[in-house]
Amino acid sequence: MTMPRRTLLTGASLAFALAATPLRAQEDSSKYPTRPIRIIVGFTAGGGNDIIARIVGQKLSESLGQPVVIENKPGGGAIVATEYVAKSAPDGYTLLVGASGAMTINPAVYARLPYDSIGDFAPVSELGSFPLILVVNASSPIKSVADLVAYAKANPDKTNYASSSAAF
Repeated sequence: MTMPRRTLLTGASLAFALAATPLRAQEDSSKYPTRPIRIIVGFTAGGGNDIIARIVGQKLSESLGQPVVIENKPGGGAIVATEYVAKSAPDGYTLLVGASGAMTINPAVYARLPYDSIGDFAPVSELGSFPLILVVNASSPIKSVADLVAYAKANPDKTNYASSSAAF
C-alpha cells in the first residue's frame, strides 16, 4: 500500500461503515436476497459494534424478508473478521461491520495485513459516526497536542495511553 493511500485511510471517517464485496455478475441482483445474510462483527457480543449490527440486522431482515444472522469473530483488532469477509464469496451475503480500527487504523499501523481495506471491500452504508477526543487531566500542564507529544518524549516512563483499537 502506498503512503498516500495509507494516509487517506488513516484520515478517513469510516467509523462503523458497513462494507461488502460487490455482487457477482452472474447472480440476478433483482432477486437478491434469496437466502440468509450474515453480518460479521470483529468484536465480542454485547459491545457497541455488535449492538449496532443487531439493530441493523433486525431492520434489514424485516425489510428484505430474509434472515440476517450476526456472527461475532473477535480477535486481532478485528483482523480475524475482516480477513474472513475479504476471503468470502463476493456475493453480497457476507457483510462486515467495518469499524475504524480494521479499516483505517490497522492499515496505518501494520506493514502487512491479510486484506486490503480499499481493494477488498465496497462500502454499502455508514451505520453511525462518533467524535473521537483526546483528553488529559485538567490539572496537568498539557494544553495542546504539541505539549502532549513533547511531554511524552521527555517522560516516556510517566506516560501511558488507552485505545479501543490496534495496539501499538
